[in-house]
Amino acid sequence: MAYAPAAFELGNLRALDRAARTVVAATLTGLLFVAADAFRRAGGRFLPAGRHFVYAILLYVVVAAAVGALLFGLGELADRVTRRLNERARPWAVALAMAALVAWVAIPTARSTFSGAKAERIASWAVPTMCVSIGLCVALLFGLSRWAVRRVEQARPRLALGFALVALGLGAALSYVDLTVYVALYAKLHALLEVLAALCWLSAFVIVLSAWAVPWPRGRRVLRVLSMCAGLCVVIFVAVPPARAQLEVSLRHVWLEPAYVGRVLGRTQSVRAFLANPRGWRGAELSRMDQLKERFDLATTALHPHWDEPHTTPPAVRARLDALRPRKDLSVIVFYVDTLRFDAATDPTIMPNLARFSSQSVTFTNAYAAGSDTMRSLPALTGGSYEVGAVRDEDVLRVAEKNGMKTAVTMALSAHEFLAKLRPTFRFQESLTVEDYARERTDVWGYGADRATAGPMVDRALEWLRLNKDERYLLWLFNFDQHNWREIESKWVYSAAEKYRVPDEAPMNWRYRVVARAIDAEFGRLLSGIDSLGLRDDVVVLFVSDHGEALGRDGFWVHSIFLWESLVRVPLLMRAPGIQPKVVYDPVSLVDVAPTLANYMTANPPTAYHGEDLLLTLIPKRPPRRLPIVMASASHENLLRVGIRDLKSPFKLVLPLESGAPELYDATDRDPDWVNVADEHPEKTLELLGQLVRSPVFPRSQADLDVRAQARAAVETARRPPP
Repeated sequence: MAYAPAAFELGNLRALDRAARTVVAATLTGLLFVAADAFRRAGGRFLPAGRHFVYAILLYVVVAAAVGALLFGLGELADRVTRRLNERARPWAVALAMAALVAWVAIPTARSTFSGAKAERIASWAVPTMCVSIGLCVALLFGLSRWAVRRVEQARPRLALGFALVALGLGAALSYVDLTVYVALYAKLHALLEVLAALCWLSAFVIVLSAWAVPWPRGRRVLRVLSMCAGLCVVIFVAVPPARAQLEVSLRHVWLEPAYVGRVLGRTQSVRAFLANPRGWRGAELSRMDQLKERFDLATTALHPHWDEPHTTPPAVRARLDALRPRKDLSVIVFYVDTLRFDAATDPTIMPNLARFSSQSVTFTNAYAAGSDTMRSLPALTGGSYEVGAVRDEDVLRVAEKNGMKTAVTMALSAHEFLAKLRPTFRFQESLTVEDYARERTDVWGYGADRATAGPMVDRALEWLRLNKDERYLLWLFNFDQHNWREIESKWVYSAAEKYRVPDEAPMNWRYRVVARAIDAEFGRLLSGIDSLGLRDDVVVLFVSDHGEALGRDGFWVHSIFLWESLVRVPLLMRAPGIQPKVVYDPVSLVDVAPTLANYMTANPPTAYHGEDLLLTLIPKRPPRRLPIVMASASHENLLRVGIRDLKSPFKLVLPLESGAPELYDATDRDPDWVNVADEHPEKTLELLGQLVRSPVFPRSQADLDVRAQARAAVETARRPPP
């Protein structure tokens, strides 16, 4: 078809045509996001495909039409503002103004991305560099898009269409990175990648639609009709609550794996909540909690008073507990493995020494961490409380010191540096650190250490025991190799695999299994050393992990963010003189460790614990557990999910704060986090939800959601000198 440049000179397109073109381009961009969302879900959870695609397309048509209209309005406003500039300067002025605006908007994302002690070394230049780079890239995209549209309007479309093709490919690449790299770890960075992909696709479709409509008057009429249909969808969505409710109910399954459709659904709900009550707006997550309260007719979400009540043990039960602890002068050794999954710990082919230790110990098969990362789980373990941001006198490390016990920890240097800055209350009288990276390296913070330390740590622990075996002590071995399973040097991994004959094929990742097997060997050596020193009858040995690892589930490889069983169900075993071996199937929590050990350290242990003595599980017809077992997960800055494990059934309820839609899972299923059975068990869902919203992990203010601020407050409190 021939072009007619004379009829369509630059600037002759009417505003209505430009608006229609922008709205339709935005709608086509939305359809690409639906396709990308489907790509992410392929091979994942069960998906009601027909219902999903119909309502996902409707959702994106509504959102894209509204965004397209907004972008058109902003573009017209920018043109009016710059109209007085001469024709040559105006495009540059608009592009630079856009670059400045985008750079400013990107500041929170850059600060979030380059956060933490490791990033502090580069953040002084990384944040402005990232913001300026993003601003210039968006300005360049805007300038090239304007140039391409001009080329099309001047009947020279070849280069313009080539640029559109490049923009489509670039948007696809950004979307692929967004959906597959560091999934769920950096929410703001993912949102930025999503926006950049949208701009690339929008630019491409504007160019393509211009090339199609400019030479063909009927094409412009088609664009107007399509844009009006999209606008009608927006009106129906806004003005007809039943239609909006039907869309949200039909897409409730997307919260199990939000991807793009879940993100956009959450944003529409946030916008609706804000417009309904702008003055009472408390942020997206808290507005979800308000909606949750209304949807399930919850009378209150205030903290239940029983969480603040001291734990009192009936005299008859106390007498039976004392009978299980005939000696009050025992020492304590904690063998703590960061990032060890329950299924790896209970596999005798991976950890044979731990399997033998289990035959000598009380083994808790349903032990749950207080969170899926160290900063939520470790404070709960030592403090016995779900209020992990607090600094507690009841912390078992402080109880040991107050009762005259020597305290020592042996741990990897990188873990010591990490905790010394973010959890300074985790301190001992002696710290026996083992270097796990070269001192000249500056890129190690939490992750990145490449030297195995389990062997040298056991060496130092046994030497310390030899020198202090006549004292009462608390010795903590903080194993960090499992946390660094990906970074540990390959030469050591291959050597360990050959030494311990770790097979190549098995359900879990090979490197992860090799590191676990090596740690198990050192644990066996520690137990032999304890026997050789004649300490077996004088010491309580506790084996525990703080959380697990995802190992590729749903594209997620590390920990935090989620409350899957592979992340929060942990090994917990205790061998103590006078206690007969037993397997305990009752659900317990890591908050139970502190009161259990405190009862070995003093005749008058603190009572302000959320946990309870683990030895209660050994008493027939014992009193029911006083408080629920709850948990929480977070990113490096925000609280994301809270959950509760039922004490009377195999159910676990998880509440994603992004959606406010409770999920119920059966922990006894083959894949316990795959099928949400909340609709099949509404009464159990409501019962557990009612307990969860009145627990310490449920957010009631914006401060409860800001994990980073809580950590800073805890650090400042810990470093404040005593009065």
